[in-house]
Amino acid sequence: MDIMIAVQDACVSGQWLTAIILSLCCFLPSCLPAGQTVDYSSVESVVSRQGDTVLLRCYLLDGISKGAWLNRSSIIFAGNDKWSVDPRVSIVSSVGDKHEYSLQIQRVDVTDDGQYTCSIQSERNPRPKLLNLIVKVPPKIYDISSDITVNEGSNVSLICTASGKPEPSISWRHITPLAKKYDSGEYLNITSITRDQAGDYECSALNDIASPDTKTVKVTVNCKYISFFFLLQVPFPHYGLADT
Repeated sequence: MDIMIAVQDACVSGQWLTAIILSLCCFLPSCLPAGQTVDYSSVESVVSRQGDTVLLRCYLLDGISKGAWLNRSSIIFAGNDKWSVDPRVSIVSSVGDKHEYSLQIQRVDVTDDGQYTCSIQSERNPRPKLLNLIVKVPPKIYDISSDITVNEGSNVSLICTASGKPEPSISWRHITPLAKKYDSGEYLNITSITRDQAGDYECSALNDIASPDTKTVKVTVNCKYISFFFLLQVPFPHYGLADT
């Protein structure tokens, strides 16, 4: 029997839960007939930050239609029956609005990324609403060079790596009154370092989600001094009374 006919028969007979489950199969790739696809051209994007609470909004057609939520190949809710074991998800309805059937996810994480389907089941055909959840992550520096001591004239290489979504950009600056900035990138290379280049170097990781994450590396430079014995061998002019 065609699955859509089965859905309609279930609706007519009042078997809403059966109808909802069957309609969800219409959006599962494994249940689609050969050569049939779901139209994803009208997918709504919802952006949230890691750790926040996100609301995926969906509205029923009327007071008698039913809804269900699907995440990829898993059923989250069928009507008011919760199928997911995740305690962070729940159905939200606005006060006085019986038609709202929104999915709330608390403490959202990157593992929640992806496509969600709100299936609205009426007495006719199921009407899907497709949403794409994008979870963004603030920048976080997870590795940076340790403080180092080098001799003047040495080559110095510092590294700073960070994570985030979108991938953060990394920049370096020398913490001095001039606050000299260097080319962006994980690596900071200093050739033939001088005593003026000693001090703290700040790594900054930045994306468009939150304030930059910063950490510093202290670079100590041992200065070169002219040998005292070398100075003894250098002739100096003598000043005094002229010979008479």
